Amino acid sequence: MMKMMAHPQLDRTHLMLWMRFVAFSALALLIFWFAWRWWRCTRPPAALTHSSTLAGAGAHLDAQGLTDPFGIALADDDLFVTDGRGGRIYRVTLTGETSVIADNLDMPSALAIAPDDSLIVANTGDHTIIRINPDNGEKTLLAGALNRSGKGANEFNAPVGIAVNDDGLIFIADTYNDRICTLDAKGQVRVLAGGAQTNWQDGKANEAAFHTPSGLAVASDGALYVADTGNHRIRRVAMDGTVTTIAGTGEAEVRDGSLQEAMFDEPTALALRRDGALFVADAGGSAIRLIEFGETPRVTTLSGGYPFGLRDGALNEARLHRPVGLVCNEDDALFVVDSGNGFIRALLPANESLGKAAEAKTVATSPLQIRQRIEKSGARWPFHPPEVRREIAGTFGEIRGVSSSNDNAWFHNGLDIPGAYGETVYAMHSERITRLLAVEGAGDTRERLRLPLFGYIHVRIGRDQNDQPLPSLPSAQFLRDAENNVTAVRVPRGTHIRAGQAVGTLNRLNHVHLIA
Repeated sequence: MMKMMAHPQLDRTHLMLWMRFVAFSALALLIFWFAWRWWRCTRPPAALTHSSTLAGAGAHLDAQGLTDPFGIALADDDLFVTDGRGGRIYRVTLTGETSVIADNLDMPSALAIAPDDSLIVANTGDHTIIRINPDNGEKTLLAGALNRSGKGANEFNAPVGIAVNDDGLIFIADTYNDRICTLDAKGQVRVLAGGAQTNWQDGKANEAAFHTPSGLAVASDGALYVADTGNHRIRRVAMDGTVTTIAGTGEAEVRDGSLQEAMFDEPTALALRRDGALFVADAGGSAIRLIEFGETPRVTTLSGGYPFGLRDGALNEARLHRPVGLVCNEDDALFVVDSGNGFIRALLPANESLGKAAEAKTVATSPLQIRQRIEKSGARWPFHPPEVRREIAGTFGEIRGVSSSNDNAWFHNGLDIPGAYGETVYAMHSERITRLLAVEGAGDTRERLRLPLFGYIHVRIGRDQNDQPLPSLPSAQFLRDAENNVTAVRVPRGTHIRAGQAVGTLNRLNHVHLIA
């Protein structure tokens, strides 16, 4: 009979040694992990040195896919990006692959990651805040009255900015109500600061005033930074609602310097660096700025500036066009939503490589493409009746501004179509408002409405010749001075402008200058 071999057994001494070895190894790994995490969080941020283009289809007319990016958020190694006119949320990998995770939204703007990894989205076009499950695209209405703007309880007017703190409290920039709100887990909306007027004023919650607030970022002490777009300033809101101005003089300019001297031009998005410094997307200045709060706080331009454009490479040579979204990762890369070019760009440290260099031809729109698009939607003139031919008083490429050898000259960049003083101007093409401040120069002769394809200049936007509101543009808001003169006009992001819709009346220059 075969004799069975006994299974070797560890004696008590060997067993105790083995258990100590396992415990020591586990403790060593735990210490190493905590040390590695501490090092990643406390090491000095790497300097950004160059830019590249990660994703996007470009902003030209025939582009398909992610063409109108706005908001951006990061979870692990995945970026989530809103596409305003497309009404979608995209997942973008760090290799540049894009996929749709949710659609049928209405001009979505900023978004943020909640503690449960869901996406909180400002669905600007229908005045709501929604939650999206990134795994299946399921949407849940959190707050707001669907397709109705307002200023009452649980109402917003085209909210744009979103941030979420570690406790899950949602901060909302109720942009065209000029206030900052919070939304708690029970669905209760509370006004944190602002809302009484459109202005610039620091102070307590009910005294403070904003002008078209947008981008938000939660500081390490729980306070909220706000990109106060219309005031061209960066503000700070404490949890008791007290508002202070951090930087900016109120003048629309790209100028570096101390916090008291620096200037911004339509700051639209914010992102906090690991050390507490604040990145700012300066949409009007097409620049990325950095606010550092050290011993000598100051504002520095990292990349871009006037003139706007599309170029990758060294940051001092790179060009952007209306950046409106920002997020940074633990490796110190900064991802930028370059809305005017229709791309997701990356500003990277010297040792990082992502994406590829952008090509300017990917955003170029030819005159033939514009003509074909207009003909497809029904060609018309900007006056009534639309089919009657009009004189062209100025065309593309004419040399303007020269009356002596000392004058600066420029090429005329549009079409001048004469009309009578006060004559109504009608939209030539159906488009949606995408800019936060789509009306520029209100009250002067170059007052203009900027749409993605067309711009209408020398027009009283939303008003008749007596400066009274036109019923055709009910969402327009008018700011007036003590003498009742119009000083600013706002048409909220997401507003539909239909072909043939009255957008305003001719001012005393007696022509509409069309730009594309």
